Amino acid sequence: MKISKIAKCLAVVMLAVLFIAPSGYAQGIGNRTKPQIRGWFTGPTGPTGPTGLKGDTGAKGDTGLKGDTGLTGAKGDTGAKGDTGLKGDTGATGPTGAGVAGPTGPTGTGATGPTGNTGPIGPTGPGVGATGPTGPTGTGVAGPTGATGPAGSGSAVNYKKIALLDTYTANQGGNKFNLAVGYRRPMGIAFDGENLWIACRDGGNLTAIVPIDSSDGSFGTPKNAPVGTAGVDSIAFDGKQMWVTSTASNNVTVFDISGVAAAYNIATATNSPKGIAYDGEHIWVANYGNATVTVLNTDGTKFITTDPSVGYGPTGIAFDGSKIWVTNNTNGTVSVLNPSNGTRVFPVDKSVGDGPVGIAFDGTHMWIANYNSGLIRVLNASNGAQAFADIALGSGFHPTNLAFDGKYMWVTNGSDGVSVMDPSTGAIVPGLDSLGASTTPYGIAFDGANIWVTNSGVNTNINAVSKF
Repeated sequence: MKISKIAKCLAVVMLAVLFIAPSGYAQGIGNRTKPQIRGWFTGPTGPTGPTGLKGDTGAKGDTGLKGDTGLTGAKGDTGAKGDTGLKGDTGATGPTGAGVAGPTGPTGTGATGPTGNTGPIGPTGPGVGATGPTGPTGTGVAGPTGATGPAGSGSAVNYKKIALLDTYTANQGGNKFNLAVGYRRPMGIAFDGENLWIACRDGGNLTAIVPIDSSDGSFGTPKNAPVGTAGVDSIAFDGKQMWVTSTASNNVTVFDISGVAAAYNIATATNSPKGIAYDGEHIWVANYGNATVTVLNTDGTKFITTDPSVGYGPTGIAFDGSKIWVTNNTNGTVSVLNPSNGTRVFPVDKSVGDGPVGIAFDGTHMWIANYNSGLIRVLNASNGAQAFADIALGSGFHPTNLAFDGKYMWVTNGSDGVSVMDPSTGAIVPGLDSLGASTTPYGIAFDGANIWVTNSGVNTNINAVSKF
């Protein structure tokens, strides 16, 4: 209100000035070079007056237009969980399910009905009655033995039985057969199904194999080895040929026993071959000098090019029908090999004692002769575990080679004896212990009826073969 009044006063003053001094204004406008003192437009600007009093606050203006909507703010925190709502109405009842049928109740037992009337008589049956039981067989006098039939055309050789030395029938006798003059130190011995063959270490500067008729002990014509063959040790039969190891000349000699072909040697370098065995397909030779075995085809060629390694001092060797077993004399162990490739069946050789030499299979167990300790170790052929406690043969005994006759296990001792053991228990058979077999019994073989033992002493008076 105050500002409005002031404004009105100023307007009145200005109008008054314009009307009171019109001439002066005109003069001032028309003659600028000669300003007039009377006109207010010509004077200098006065100093600024003091600020007037603040006028009263004006009336509130009209509300402005609504501004644009601001941007949406950030999402706020989740609010607290609300209270549980009221329980809804109960739903309609579902359809009735089909229940499982219960078990059948027990069958009721009705009263037995009356016996029915007897039926009419049936037609008459045939007049022949059933056959009576067979009468006892009469015992007539045995007729004469028929003539021997012609020889068969097919091969009857069972090489697996030969490999397993499977000619089992026990029979005991007691005879000694002396070798002819000039053939000394019988060592290994093998059976070919008809005759025994003895490998002689020293036969008048020649090494030879000598046949013995198993029926009467008579000697046949010897077969000499090639000149230079020396130090024969072991012998094995492959169904056609005899194979003999020679430790001194480092070779294996092959003899054709059925024909006239000359014997020939297969060199084994300086490996000192000792034990030898046949597995039904191949010949296995234990090389004492370099801890290997050589595996040959029956034509003399190598079956396994690189000789498989075994323990130190391999000496004895045997086949159990599925595995090859090798005694390692220096290590006191046996190595067990796969016959198809010569790899070890058991990664670690089995410890068997002190100085193992000979080894034999009885159909279930492997029997090992420990020369140094005089003990026999028996292992399960299936897994190599020891079957029962070691068998002590006695003081001074040096078990060397073994043979099984289907009932007992026989072992030669290097101290004038042969021992016989029960394979089921390992017990020494009473009355058969230390059967005298002359001096230094060494090789041993079974011919299906008798046990044969070579007496390898250097004394020319004891170059003999004993039969039990």
